[in-house]
Amino acid sequence: MADSYASLENESLYQHLFKHRDENTSIIQLHMPSMHCANCVKAVETLPNIAPEIIDVRVNFSQKEATIKYHSDQTSLRAVAEKLDSMGYPPDISLASEDIDIQPNQHRRRATIELGIAGFVFGNTMLFAFPEYMGLDDPSMVRLFHWLTAGLAIPLLTFSGRSFFKSAWMGLLQGKTNMDVPITLGIIALAGYSYLAVINGDSAGYFDSL
Repeated sequence: MADSYASLENESLYQHLFKHRDENTSIIQLHMPSMHCANCVKAVETLPNIAPEIIDVRVNFSQKEATIKYHSDQTSLRAVAEKLDSMGYPPDISLASEDIDIQPNQHRRRATIELGIAGFVFGNTMLFAFPEYMGLDDPSMVRLFHWLTAGLAIPLLTFSGRSFFKSAWMGLLQGKTNMDVPITLGIIALAGYSYLAVINGDSAGYFDSL
């Protein structure tokens, strides 16, 4: 482990990790790919309880990032990284260049697009359901709106849902169950029931909830 983080001694090469830095305190943001569940988040966020030189830790689980504030006159970037590694949560420092910021920005941009598509689908799903809520009696129109809603759900599942599917699958491949596994199962169950309901002509399903 000592060799793995030796380069962190030269903190000038890792300025992109620092959000704030002075003689007394520093704030760093580290990518933590090994965090896969709520217990991982709790363990990392309670780090100040066992390491007094660390002031505060905040985890963004969806981005697999940890923002860590520590006493820079008592510890160092290397020591913090080694502490996390010893707990079983090694930070990813492989991209030691200023281009490291590109990856988090890409994640945030993709997440924003995924959320935007989900919002668009939700809004239109409710719009197509409105005539039925108002007592529309034309069976052919009701059926049409059901199929339009089912069609709208396709990009919702294939694009907006892919982050959940990917995270759940990667967790299962590692023999672990992360928080995205039950979410994925819920998405699959709700989508499956809703499509069966539309195909059978029973109802519009629960695409609004999906």
